[in-house]
Amino acid sequence: MFLVPWIACVGTSTWGDTAVATTEGASLRRPSPPNAWWPEVEVDTDVVVIGAGPAGLLAAGDLAEAGLDVVVLEGSDAVGGSARWWEQPPHLLFAGTPLQAAAGIDDGPETLLADWAELADGSAEDPWVQRFATDQQALYAALVDELGWSFSGPRRDDDFGGLARLHDLDGESEELIADLVARVPEIVVDAWVQDLAWDEGAVAIEVADGERWRARAVLVATGGFLRDRGWLKAAGVDPDVVRWSTAPTSLAGGHSVLDGLGADMGELVVGAYSHGVADPWCGTEELVIGPTAAMIWVGPDGQRYADESHANSLEAGRALLELEDSEAWAIVGNSGDGLTMSDPYTLPHEVHDGDAVGLLDTSGEHLCADDPWMLADAIGVDADGLWASIEAFNAAVDAGGGDAFRDESGLVGPIEHSLYCGFRLRPALAKSFGGVVTDLGGRVLADGEPLPGLYAAGELTGMAGGGLGGHGFNGSLTAVLVSARVAAEGIASDLAR
Repeated sequence: MFLVPWIACVGTSTWGDTAVATTEGASLRRPSPPNAWWPEVEVDTDVVVIGAGPAGLLAAGDLAEAGLDVVVLEGSDAVGGSARWWEQPPHLLFAGTPLQAAAGIDDGPETLLADWAELADGSAEDPWVQRFATDQQALYAALVDELGWSFSGPRRDDDFGGLARLHDLDGESEELIADLVARVPEIVVDAWVQDLAWDEGAVAIEVADGERWRARAVLVATGGFLRDRGWLKAAGVDPDVVRWSTAPTSLAGGHSVLDGLGADMGELVVGAYSHGVADPWCGTEELVIGPTAAMIWVGPDGQRYADESHANSLEAGRALLELEDSEAWAIVGNSGDGLTMSDPYTLPHEVHDGDAVGLLDTSGEHLCADDPWMLADAIGVDADGLWASIEAFNAAVDAGGGDAFRDESGLVGPIEHSLYCGFRLRPALAKSFGGVVTDLGGRVLADGEPLPGLYAAGELTGMAGGGLGGHGFNGSLTAVLVSARVAAEGIASDLAR
């Protein structure tokens, strides 16, 4: 069932109660009430795309340009998916672009594959990895030539010493979403798909409290599973110990309905960050604690576990998930008043300081003491380990060199004040990898064979195929969009037969 739980403390925007037509592009409306019978169908079309995030919108636009009748069904009240919460446009990974050539960088699919094992923790022999390496250049050209997007860069990945492949997307997020919408003929919002069935050689789609559709092909692009407790547990993550930092619409609807139809599932992996303190107004969400050089992260043993200057790295989040009870503390040498804590669900991200700290004080999520030993007792970590970690950090600062976790550019401090404070950290879920397995044409597989008329793309498929690259990579939106174009090409080819 594509049923949606209530998500508190996350604001949403709406398109209003009536049909909305943009000046160029899609007509947006809400579904009409259903007939009494299922699977009696009210609307026939060539293709139904489920999900109006970047993958679904890009694929729908490609399908429309191929001359097919296509409708996008979106379960929430607005389009854009997780892109609605981008504070700034993302970066994408490309190899062999004109920007690289202009910078004197000789790159392309072969060099990308040669770097793949280190870059993405995956195998360059994987057919989907090879498809990605080949198709990413065509994606770059399509985004520039067909959508009019532009990029700046390239730049190197801070956590990977390979070639400069990260290309920063120019423009505002709302403008980029509007560019995708402009290519789509019709989008129905508030259309929660709750069932799929085969109907006389086509796929029938039932929308909760709304229309029933039939299509020659259905593309499911509903995003990840971060907001579904059952799928998190299946991925080995305890939903009671994490915070949410993104993707409030990642509700695993596509995972669940396709799993119910027998679809093959790849390895489920969760990507997390290590920068989250509990939102005092809504404890299941997070506030992002602003980076400060004079800070260390420690686990229950008082020992540091990751590079604190890389709060947004999935490696740091993975290390936090592996700690006892997935709990750690950010240690600073003052009351924390100088830190910033921003809300990832407001644009621009709203910054909270004293008000948030005060509420965290009363909840026990922020504790202070006159010395490290008293603080260790208050927060329940090993005192000797904590003191050793602070001493080692301060010694590295005094020596002007790096330590076991940070290089010298990230060491400023030291942590020496009259008051020592700790902020409780929990893993902040950011991405999900793995999921519905597809072939190289985007067809959903069950026992290794395609399910008739069903296709999938985007984060639902672990970016592509079921789990491209194992644990993702910096700039992985590229793979999401590649898989969308692959599925659109597969649908157009199959329906032309």
